[in-house]
Formats: sequence, structure tokens, C-alpha cells
Amino acid sequence: MMMPAFPWAALYLAAAVTMVPIRASAEEAASPGDRLETVLDFDRDGRMDRAVLVRHSRGAAADLLIYLGTGSEVLDLSRKPDIRKDDLANGHVMRLETNSKGSLVIQYGCGGCSNDYETILTIVHRGGDFFVAKARSLKAKFTPVRLADWSVDKQPLLAKACF
Repeated sequence: MMMPAFPWAALYLAAAVTMVPIRASAEEAASPGDRLETVLDFDRDGRMDRAVLVRHSRGAAADLLIYLGTGSEVLDLSRKPDIRKDDLANGHVMRLETNSKGSLVIQYGCGGCSNDYETILTIVHRGGDFFVAKARSLKAKFTPVRLADWSVDKQPLLAKACF
């Protein structure tokens, strides 16, 4: 018995879709060159934590992953981060480091664009929650924002031409 062409095409399409590899997560696919890491006692519990900024393989965004209590252990990419903020930074990520107050500092921007800019975010842990406490971008005023609520749109005075 012969099947019409449409059911065969649907069957082949379903088989092809199941063979396409699916990227499990940004951090699993990121090579060490696509991520920046630093260690700090972010939540001030006496144990070192690890912050990882993972650049997307396409586009200019980067995700922030925070692993509490992992310290200087080798990063286990299969472990779910305790805190994850997708698309935290948008632009060329220049640095991820800690400051003298135990806060996380992320610098990114868009050099070479028609509207060059640089943003420096300071992320802190206060009262059991994480906040973007400072965002320096040109000369704008800034009110702290919970990390979970942060988005590129909350950044003051950024040149959108680079996005």
C-alpha cells in the first residue's frame, strides 16, 4: 500500500528535528575563553562563592551565574547555579572582578560603535538578596534594583545603537 507524500514528509521532518542537537545551557557550551570568573565571599557567610559571566556565542549579551559556597573548587558546569541572571550585560564584556567591599564589579560596553559607551555595574548582597547597587553609565543617577528585576532597559542613558 502506498502512502501519500504529505505523511512521508511529516515523518522525515519529525526524524530530522529529533536529530538536531539542543544546547542544554549557555554555561555548559561556553569554553573557558567565553566566560570570566572570580571568587569572593558574596553572601558573607565565611565560605567563598564563585561568580561566572558567560558570554553568548552569538550576540553581545552575557549571563551572570553565582555559585554559593563553591569557592576555588573546579567549576562543575552541570551544577545548577544558585543565582542566575540572563542577559545581565549587553556589549563587549571587559572585566569581572571584586572590589574592596566584597562586591562584584562588571564592566562592559560598546567600543567602536557610532555611540560608544561603557557601563560598570556593582552587584551587592544585602539582607539575603542580590542587588545592582550602582550602574555607572555616563553621568546618570541610579536607584538600586534587585538583580532578579534587572534588565538592559533599566540601564541609564545607554546608546541603543550597539544592541
